[in-house]
Parts: sequence; structure tokens; C-alpha cells
Amino acid sequence: MPGMGDGINIHNPFVADAFYRTLGQHVLVGLLLAALIGAWWAWRQPLWPVDAEPVVRRTLRYGFGALWVLNGALQLQSAMPLGLATSIFTDARDDTPTWAQGPINVAITVWNEHPVGMASLVVLLQLGIGLMLLAQRTSRIGALLSVGWSGAIWFAAGYGGLFASGSSFFFGWPGGVVLYVLAGVIISRRYTFFDARAVWTLRWSIATLLIGGGLWQLRPGTGFWGRGDTNEWWRMSRDMASMSQPELLQRLVRFAGDAAVHLGPLWNIGVSVAVVAIGALVWRVRRITRVAIVLITIVLVAFWVVVQDTGLFGGLSTDPNSLPPLIILAIGLYRGQAAAERTAIGPTVAGTVTRNASRGVAAIGAAMFLVASWSLFLTVCGTTESTFHVAANGEGTDVVTPAPPFHLTDPTGRRVGIPYTPGHVVALTFLDPVCFEECSLIGHQLVELLRSFPDDRPVDVIAVAANSDDHSPREVKNFLRRNHFDTVPRFYFVNGSTAALEATYANYGVTVHGGGEDGMSIHTNVVYLIDGRGQLRYIMTDTPAPGRAGVSSAVTVLREQVLRLFSER
Repeated sequence: MPGMGDGINIHNPFVADAFYRTLGQHVLVGLLLAALIGAWWAWRQPLWPVDAEPVVRRTLRYGFGALWVLNGALQLQSAMPLGLATSIFTDARDDTPTWAQGPINVAITVWNEHPVGMASLVVLLQLGIGLMLLAQRTSRIGALLSVGWSGAIWFAAGYGGLFASGSSFFFGWPGGVVLYVLAGVIISRRYTFFDARAVWTLRWSIATLLIGGGLWQLRPGTGFWGRGDTNEWWRMSRDMASMSQPELLQRLVRFAGDAAVHLGPLWNIGVSVAVVAIGALVWRVRRITRVAIVLITIVLVAFWVVVQDTGLFGGLSTDPNSLPPLIILAIGLYRGQAAAERTAIGPTVAGTVTRNASRGVAAIGAAMFLVASWSLFLTVCGTTESTFHVAANGEGTDVVTPAPPFHLTDPTGRRVGIPYTPGHVVALTFLDPVCFEECSLIGHQLVELLRSFPDDRPVDVIAVAANSDDHSPREVKNFLRRNHFDTVPRFYFVNGSTAALEATYANYGVTVHGGGEDGMSIHTNVVYLIDGRGQLRYIMTDTPAPGRAGVSSAVTVLREQVLRLFSER
């Protein structure tokens, strides 16, 4: 029916329940595997000797390990299965040039075809990375994994807003995951790297990001220079403040937008110059003092709260945005400088210490990552979930009743109807011949269903013309040709007299009214499954969910039901 299927409720309770049940199963398997890994490690090495760790590395490891655990916890929000791809990834794609949308489209397709499985495994994946970083023995592996996963996120989420016209350092440019990549690379290095080279790398990276971000904010034509409610600062603050969050935080976020409205260009210049000045301080001052690092941290935290709105609210927050990881890098720089001054060889102290307490953390982290990796393989290689379709239409209805008989004519003059050939399963639907929207999608669903069954399991599709005014053989042929259904075996699009069609509509409880767009009718979107004995067995409401996942998830529902009917023969 035109106008339906434009969106789905991302807080669908059915999907949320399936998500948490699947996640619980994965966690249980992960904990069992963690026990086996821990026992194996204890048998191979009763004591766990670990080299004393450079202070820079330890600071980054603890900080980013905690961030990864937090990111995994944020993925527990009930809206993630249906909302991440349809909202965050889709918005990022809309701000990206067509030539660069390939990775984002792949991410959207994979996620929407497996929303419950993907949401569950991402929780485990990010928790696993975080726990492996927190355990010193597995931190190098965790760091390398964080680099790879962060890179994948950067591509899937729109390149950190690199191509967006209104991208801003204060709203996340060039993507917080870039900082996760930087930290992962540093943590993965050998301990001999953590002398003046680690400090220099942090200093150069932080200064470049701050100076580059401030200058990026000052470029013209970005919408941050205007006065009044056309200012991009104001629009972003209002969008963020509208999310459910503590009232105090809402007021602080609105303050930034109001300041931009009243000050106009002065606000943009002031905050951008402040960031450039901090970057210059980091670059030029030989040693960052404790007072300086405290002031830098206060300024960045203030921007994080007032401008970025912490990035923790709204139901689809995936991370605390870009400033917390930048603060951790700055603290690592300060601690690295202080440690380097105490020893000529850097912050490493000779000797070994026992870290048996971290064995359990490492085992759980490794197990969660292994379960997530195996689940990712099974999910991507498996059939499309029914989740997307059920979220848009609800679950179908099982029935056992004789299918109302009818006989109509296809464009070749062949009489087709119910009862059909004994032993054949029939998928019956109602399509408008002049429709170019949802009827085409339903047709593609049914064509995919046909192609998924071999000849020894005969499935046929009968589509009844659902338009009382425009249902001539010419219009039926045009519909079949336009959608490339005319060469599909066992796909029958039938029509007849207006009286015969209306009798069929009434017998199957289908409403058909005129007055739609461009002559299209407004009718019930439904698919009936009729078994080989002529019994009506399953009724599926079929308002197509958006995108490729909408088609493939409906096929999954129908295929499962058809297989059930064949198994009962």
C-alpha cells in the first residue's frame, strides 16, 4: 500500500528480546570458553611473569581498554539492532560522495540482513578488545585488533565526516576511531619504543589533531559563521538537546547553541583559536607541566560536555565521541614526559612482576573475541534474518482452512487459480499492475522465493491484479516486463473481469480502493501460503521494509514456512 513501509520502530520489543536472548547465549558460550582458556594457561604456566611496563603504554592501555569496554556496554541499548544501520550508517552515507559510499553500503546491507546477530557480536567483540587491552599479557593482540576494528568502523560510519559539508572538529571530525587506531599502534609496539620516540609520537599527533581541527573549523562555507538559527552550532545543539538526557546536560548543550546564535562568527573564532592555541602549546612547549595538563583536560572536558553532549545519550550512542580518547592521549604524553626525566633509558624498569590477577580478564577477553569472530563468520555466511520483516509487519498467522476457490487468466490466456496443481505450494498475493513502489518489492520477494526451491519442491506464485480500474492484459504485461518477471517460470500474474476480481478480494479479505498516486490503488499487502491439498496455511502481512534487507528478510520468513509445509506432506 503506498505510503506504508517508510520506516520501522527501532525500539521494537520483539527485536530487543531476540537481541538480548542471543547475546545471553553468546555470553554463556564465551564464559565457558574463558574457563577452558584460563585452565589451559594455568596448566602451561602456573605463574604469569610479565615484564615491567612503560608508564606511557600502561596509561594508554588502561584508558583505551576502559573506553572499549564502555563502547561495548553502549552497544547493549535496545535500539542498536534496528537503528544503527538505518540511522547512523544511513545518515553518514547521505553526507558522503557517491564514489565513496561502497563500504558504507556494504555495512548497511550486512547489518540490516543480520541485525540481531551483528548487534550481539559487536558487543562481544568490543568487550573482548577492551578486556584484552586491560590485561597486560594480551594487550598487544588487543591493540592490533583494535586497530583493525577501528579502521572498519571508520569506513562504515562515513570516514569520520571527512566529506560532510558541515563536519566539525567539535562534533567528531576526523572520527574518534582515528584516535583508537593511533593508541592501538602505539600500544602494539615493543617496549623499546617507549623512550623519547613514544613521547614525540604523542606530542606530534595531539598537536597536529588540535591545530588541524581548529583550522578545519575556521574554513568558510560550513554554516558555523552565521547568526541566528541558521548557525550550524545552533542546529546541532538543538538536535542533541532534544535527546532524552539529564536536564542539566540539556541546559549546558543549549548554552553553546545560544552563544553561537548571539555571537555568530565570534563564537566560532573563539573556540577554534582556543583549540589551535592548545595544539601550539603541546607542540612548542618542551615539557608539559602538571598545571598545563590539568588546564588542557578541563578545557577538553568542557567542550566534550557542552558541545559534544558527551555522546552517551539518545539510544544509539556507540562511543563517548572524540574528546575522551584525546584526553587520554594527552595524559599519556604528560606521564611519559615525567617518566622519561627519571631515567635515561625511558620509563621501563628492569625485572619482572607477577600479574596472575589479570589472567581471568585476559581469558574472558580472548574468549569473547573468539566467540564474536566465529559468530561473525556464521552470521555473514548464513541466511538473512527474518528480523527486519517482522519488525515492520509483525509475525504471521498460522491457519488451517480451505482456500477460497477462484479462476482468473494470465496475459497468455491461461486459466490459473485455486485449487491449483496437487502437491504444489502456492504463494498467493495481490499486486497493482500500475504500481511502481511496494508491489514491485513484493514481486521481487516472491521471485527470490521461487528461485530458492528446486523443481522437486514445486512452489508457484499467483499474483491477482489489485486494481479495479486498471487491470487490462496490457497493463499486466507492462508490470511483468518492467520488473523483469515475464521470464520467471511459475510466476503467474492473473486478472479477469472487475466482478471476478472483486469477488476474489472479498473472499480473501483484501481491500482495494482507488485514489492512490498516479492511478495506483490502495490495497492490502498480504501473502497467503496454500499447501498442496488446497488448504490455506499461513497469512503474512507484507508491507515491505526498506532496502535490500526488507526483501531478503521477507523471503526468509516465507521460505521457512514453505519448508514447514513440505515437511508435513
